[in-house]
Amino acid sequence: MEYPDVNSAITYYNEASTLGSTSAMLNLGSIYEEGVDGQPNYQKAYQYYQKAAENQDSNGYLNIGLMHEQVNFIFYLLGKIFRIEQLESD
Repeated sequence: MEYPDVNSAITYYNEASTLGSTSAMLNLGSIYEEGVDGQPNYQKAYQYYQKAAENQDSNGYLNIGLMHEQVNFIFYLLGKIFRIEQLESD
């Protein structure tokens, strides 16, 4: 989903992030994770969450943990799918 002025928001959040605003870092992470500017960019989202965490923002740590949890769940589901397919082919 695209929003009309997301590019301006990204520009301002980048400036604020450079100045050390962890709120801006978290907002940028959310923008990239949700794909507000087009497609999701999980690598960029993770980097901004990590920057916030490095600046002692607990929400940065939380968002990193949530991203790890999502990845682990995806691997869990893929494992189940491949086991089912393997059993059906035997």
